[in-house]
Amino acid sequence: MGMINVIVIEDDTDGAEVLAELLRIKGVNVLAKGNNGLEAVRLYKKLKPDFVLLDMLMPYYDGFYGLRKILEYNPHAKVVIVSASINQDEKEQLAKLGAFAIVRKPYEMDLLVGLLHRASRDDNPSKRPIII
Repeated sequence: MGMINVIVIEDDTDGAEVLAELLRIKGVNVLAKGNNGLEAVRLYKKLKPDFVLLDMLMPYYDGFYGLRKILEYNPHAKVVIVSASINQDEKEQLAKLGAFAIVRKPYEMDLLVGLLHRASRDDNPSKRPIII
């Protein structure tokens, strides 16, 4: 079982820092942090992480932009949406676009890390996103 590599995309710098630190403590390798959907795409192409942890509400290029562009680049990318404000319509839209999982803030760190570990072992994930 190798190390899980992720990138964290979150426009709240403190929030991104805290999440990255907690992930590292739990043994997840944070390759980089970005703060909008455009950076998400750039970092994904450059680093090819196992997972992208992607906030939805960000200025300029939001999570929808990041999700769409990453999946255009690699349809098998595992993009985990991490967001505080997400309604049913958005959930359905994200599912259609191909989000791997949707995690609502505030979340239990252990649930998030458990999801990453399970998903990294699963060679054949279902097309429906996992909702936490």
